[in-house]
Amino acid sequence: MIYINNLSINNDANTLNINISTNTGAIITQILLWNENTFKDYSSAIDISYRLEQVNNNEILTITNNDISINSFNGIWFLEITSNFEDDEELCTTCQNTVIGIAANLNNIKSYILDKILALQDCHGCNNNHDDIDNINNLYLINKGICTSLQLGYYDEAIYLYKKLRKLIHSELDCISCKKFRTPSYNNNLNFGILNNNLILI
Repeated sequence: MIYINNLSINNDANTLNINISTNTGAIITQILLWNENTFKDYSSAIDISYRLEQVNNNEILTITNNDISINSFNGIWFLEITSNFEDDEELCTTCQNTVIGIAANLNNIKSYILDKILALQDCHGCNNNHDDIDNINNLYLINKGICTSLQLGYYDEAIYLYKKLRKLIHSELDCISCKKFRTPSYNNNLNFGILNNNLILI
């Protein structure tokens, strides 16, 4: 059995925190990493197994974007974690030696939507407001669809919606100079991660 105690991405999207364990006497043998563009493509998986200590059944890792030569951990990230634990099927019918963990950082999308809301004109009957509000509502609902898909375990649907959303806002999403605000006064994660084997908003 594999237990994901914590799997999360920090607010700056430059660090992936991993805290996992398996049964006593076994070790974690492999961790493969994918994003929304490479999910389940084993030829494109990033193997971070070299970071495993394998001295006992617990592993705590911090992976930075520089460690694996990526720009950031924005988006949806999947880990396939494998243990050498062998269960007796008669004693444990739900035990697995490979599990998928997920962490997501959608802060750049949420910031983009907030920018659009703040840019709305403060007047009744402004010509552009109706179109802008419709656009904001569409973006918000797609983002909520991503979150709902992740919570329910519909990973393919979450990936589809995430790619659709990025396509709608690709020209401005990663534009730092486009943003109207820089540093939040109170920074709460509001990203998805796993805590004690449960996918939660963290």
